[in-house]
Amino acid sequence: MGRPPDLSWRALFTCEHACNHVPAGVDLGVAPSVLDSHVAWDEGAVEVARAIAGPRPLFEGQVSRLVCDLNRREEDPGVIPAVAFGTPVPGNQALSVAAREARLSTWHRPWRQQVFRAVQGVVDSGAACLHLSVHSFTPVLHGQARTVQVGVLHDPARAGDRLWAQRLLQALRQAGLDARLDEPYRGTDEGFTTWLRERLPEDRYAGLELELNQALPPAARLQVARTVQQAVSGNTLQYLFHSTARPPPGHSMHPDPAAQDACLRFQPGPADPAWRPALVAALRAQVGWPALGPCQDETLQVLAVQPDGALLRVAVRYTFDHDFASQYDKTESWEAELWLDADGRVVQAGWPAAAAP
Repeated sequence: MGRPPDLSWRALFTCEHACNHVPAGVDLGVAPSVLDSHVAWDEGAVEVARAIAGPRPLFEGQVSRLVCDLNRREEDPGVIPAVAFGTPVPGNQALSVAAREARLSTWHRPWRQQVFRAVQGVVDSGAACLHLSVHSFTPVLHGQARTVQVGVLHDPARAGDRLWAQRLLQALRQAGLDARLDEPYRGTDEGFTTWLRERLPEDRYAGLELELNQALPPAARLQVARTVQQAVSGNTLQYLFHSTARPPPGHSMHPDPAAQDACLRFQPGPADPAWRPALVAALRAQVGWPALGPCQDETLQVLAVQPDGALLRVAVRYTFDHDFASQYDKTESWEAELWLDADGRVVQAGWPAAAAP
């Protein structure tokens, strides 16, 4: 039986290109104007990252990507670029083996190892880690305009990435922003999240990159920060059930309660009929269970209902078809246990023992 990622998600954040600092003793041989440009850093990214993260862990890069690019693995030739965005970096050309090793051992490895230990710590605790890597991009590159305001980069082959990418995409679009998946770069391109995905299971790690257009005015940047901060905060149950069944771009939602009711088709089960309206109301108000694709391909079955102290325990099975693209063409069935209070609110959730990893 398929199952979504664990209900307990903990978020941490990185900003690999947070600054344009060049340490003493490093001579890149570039003009100050280059250091002030997108070639050397992601302008505005760290302010947005700080606003999103709040008190949660945020790891900021401490050197310019021209010194060493924290978003690239050390085997990548671009980790210490001889040419960056078409701009020559003389101080990186013909760099000695010793000088290269000094940069990697001083700034690259320690920073990435610190982040990896933090992610691994979340995974080892039994939770799942949502890693959001915050970047910005120049609105014009090599003469080509890039009009997207916010890009959400992910790996569509990984369930956790799909879950969170759709969650963020919808939240940003609802806020009136032009948000797109995997623009202006692909989420599977070389990057720190790509490196981490190779080392961590998909049901315990979701690695997304948030790309902000540097042309965004301050008010729009603040809107992005507030929207994403809200989308990755609060009740993790709400994340899961609100996000797992989001349609991809180009596919419509059922925006009104009547349409949602039409797709929440309860099959026969040992449920007290008096509690069915409360369960539907709880799912709509608390977790916003949406429709994915045609209604006939989605069912919510009540498996069991029993008192549990002052609460009511409801076991459900949710089955749907990924029929919107060939790469997702499969049926998934998830089981969950919900605890409702006397007002029909979901106050706790978990997975049956049989569904535990």
